[in-house]
Amino acid sequence: MDGGAGAEAYPRQPEELTAGWLTERLRASGALPEGRVAGFGSEPLHPERGMTGVLVRLRLTYDGAAPGAPATLVAKFSSPDPYVRALVHSLGYVEREVRFYRELAADTPVRTPRCHAAAVDLADGAAVLLLEDLAPADHGDWLDGATVADLRLVLDAIAAVHVAWWEDPRIAAEDWLELRGPLSVPHLHDLVDATWPTFLARLSVPVTAEIEQAGALLSEHLEAVAGYLLLTPPRTLVHQDLDGPNLFFPEADGDRSVAVIDWQAATRGRPAVDVAWLLAGSCVPEQRRAAERELLRGYHRRLVALGTTGYPFERLWDDYRLALLLPAARLAGAVGVQVGPRGGFWDVVFPRYAQAIADLEVGALLAAGDWGPSAAC
Repeated sequence: MDGGAGAEAYPRQPEELTAGWLTERLRASGALPEGRVAGFGSEPLHPERGMTGVLVRLRLTYDGAAPGAPATLVAKFSSPDPYVRALVHSLGYVEREVRFYRELAADTPVRTPRCHAAAVDLADGAAVLLLEDLAPADHGDWLDGATVADLRLVLDAIAAVHVAWWEDPRIAAEDWLELRGPLSVPHLHDLVDATWPTFLARLSVPVTAEIEQAGALLSEHLEAVAGYLLLTPPRTLVHQDLDGPNLFFPEADGDRSVAVIDWQAATRGRPAVDVAWLLAGSCVPEQRRAAERELLRGYHRRLVALGTTGYPFERLWDDYRLALLLPAARLAGAVGVQVGPRGGFWDVVFPRYAQAIADLEVGALLAAGDWGPSAAC
């Protein structure tokens, strides 16, 4: 699929960008009604997070009148590494993000970067996204953790997304939202079992009893829990990677809002999937323990206020506890494409998930058997 870039060829790596192509894309998106791009400079963005692709910031200059045209843009490309690009493409990540911007973003009630071009070659996964640059907005930081005020902002925003797509037949019919390959429900357990020893070896932090317990629960229960959370109703659109670097906080006239990027992992699932990803991964344990129940209650009140019925807080709470296993599984399973030195972000975030799994007695919930479709709403 050309993803809206027209029938002409599109750039597959930053060095293939041209002023002419940028002019055409901005003209087509309505961002450049007159004038043209005369030139641009580029700089890499966040190379330390380049697991699945390459990000560059473009600084544009214009020839002729260009009122309101963007001074900067962000271009996102598939990985230049053939192995990584093929792996990411096989998981559906690239097609999923391109199609999110083309087909779902306009009806998803949270700010996302304005998309000027989105294209992917389904034969090899080479892709480009040309997006609004959200700078100078603050973005989250997984290392220090989010503030409670920012977490409330994100939960309010993502609740609106969840309600907008709650059991919506439009996304039920989209096969590109299905998780593929080793990340699909039937295969995720085998992936994590296979990668777990390597993952532990990559950790630069002590392997605590909480980490060992998380591994045991993943080995015994992951397939059933993933099937429940991702395949049983109520399902909605879930981002499934709702962590600090994917969250921006623009400010205008003193009001702080939230924008969400990186929709590669979006799929259908129970809403608690996103809540667990956010709270347990973006908070230091002490902060999470103090705030999580109140934050969950605020999120649930927002669901109800926006019209959701038949999903009581008690069900949300237990779904949240179960959903802690999913990001832990994703981190362990992604060891094959992790980049950077030992001591990377998984050393910070995975122990947070493991600690939350222990604190919230997920093992006891699983052992009691009071969950799953028979207990679901």
